[in-house]
Amino acid sequence: MVVTVREFIEALQELPPDIPMILSTDEEGNELRMVNGVGKCYVVDLQHRCMEGIHEDDLDEYDHWVLTAEVW
Repeated sequence: MVVTVREFIEALQELPPDIPMILSTDEEGNELRMVNGVGKCYVVDLQHRCMEGIHEDDLDEYDHWVLTAEVW
């Protein structure tokens, strides 16, 4: 399942706005870590893990890429 930015925003609106954000590798709460930032990232293909990122200056070197929202 791929979560879109729209779905992410809708889910976040149900939470108090000043609570810390953490990230987990799954819905069971494994490998918890703090979220330090949010931005955009270009990738070659959508994969469950280990995607190849593309620098914005190099996009013209690829036939296909996907713009994604990145959380780190």
